[in-house]
Amino acid sequence: MCIAISYRVWFPVPRAFPELPVFDVAIPFFVSIFSSVLFVLALFLLSIPKVPVKFKNLAIVFMIIYALGDYNRIQAWFFYFLVFIGIYFNVPEQRKKLTIYGGILSCVYLMSGVLKLNGGFANSTFIWFITPIESFLPSSSYQIIVDKFWITAPIVELSAGLGLLFRKTARLAAGVLIAMHILILGIVGPLGWNTNLVIWPWNLAFMGLLYYLFIYLKDPVIDIKQMTTGYSRYTSITLIVFFVLLPVLSIWNLWPKHLSGALYSGNKIKSEVLIPDELALQLQNIYKPPHNGLEYVVQPNAWAIQELQVALYPSERAHKILYRQLCKSYPEYSDYFVFISKPVLSHFTGKRDKISFFCSDFRPSE
Repeated sequence: MCIAISYRVWFPVPRAFPELPVFDVAIPFFVSIFSSVLFVLALFLLSIPKVPVKFKNLAIVFMIIYALGDYNRIQAWFFYFLVFIGIYFNVPEQRKKLTIYGGILSCVYLMSGVLKLNGGFANSTFIWFITPIESFLPSSSYQIIVDKFWITAPIVELSAGLGLLFRKTARLAAGVLIAMHILILGIVGPLGWNTNLVIWPWNLAFMGLLYYLFIYLKDPVIDIKQMTTGYSRYTSITLIVFFVLLPVLSIWNLWPKHLSGALYSGNKIKSEVLIPDELALQLQNIYKPPHNGLEYVVQPNAWAIQELQVALYPSERAHKILYRQLCKSYPEYSDYFVFISKPVLSHFTGKRDKISFFCSDFRPSE
């Protein structure tokens, strides 16, 4: 469903937002067509029950390689889909499979809460979240919520993530997290900002997993002893690395934040692109950039969400590739572009740097 919603980023169809290849390799159009057909076949292969596991694993590997054709394909929901589907096919024992799912969910929510404990979430993202309810509250009450209650969201989320690990608290924690997902969908949906449609299917999927694993099942799905001693050393190390150690390293930008549970966390890189009026007119049917009184200012993440239905991959390298690709795609405006990168200098304060680039910075030195 998410792939269908964001089809422009997965298939070679006309689009204004440039492709952001992970590797700087020119891929002929016929290769793009052929690989996209193989991608569809890989998805189909995963849905056929009697296909041997080794072929399904090959399909997963191909899908990972295919995603490298555009940074914007490396979405959190795609990452978790591959992880969960890989576990489903490769862990034969049902109990172990469910325990791994539960452990991963616990880690995701725990790290999501931890990564929201930063100034960017307090001063920007949290305010954005609660803006739709501003008109329903007295101004004094709204300001109190902005100033005092921002920390409630990360504390509740990380506490609920921890709560999933224990039998006495798992059901309550799952209920709290399901309510959180409902609130998120209300805020980004038609009743709120009405944006980022692609998050609906995977939010609903996580809600379904929480309900099934922690509320519907009678016995606790997470067995601490099973998690620590019931798996092979390889499986245990893999889970610890990808869902504990690497997410912690994402605080220092040593692993992608959005693959660590940092969703709507306010601690990822931002940027702006100043463009001439002529280009703004060309884009107006796809994306309408705001005007600051002097010039049009493109917000790349907003453009990606509006046209591609996915968020822009949040890394400095991906943003610089975007700048370079814009210079190549619109050479007639290359002398007018101004790229302003705003990386996070401090995770905890949310302070950002501000660095300007021009197309001349991305031309090969002569």
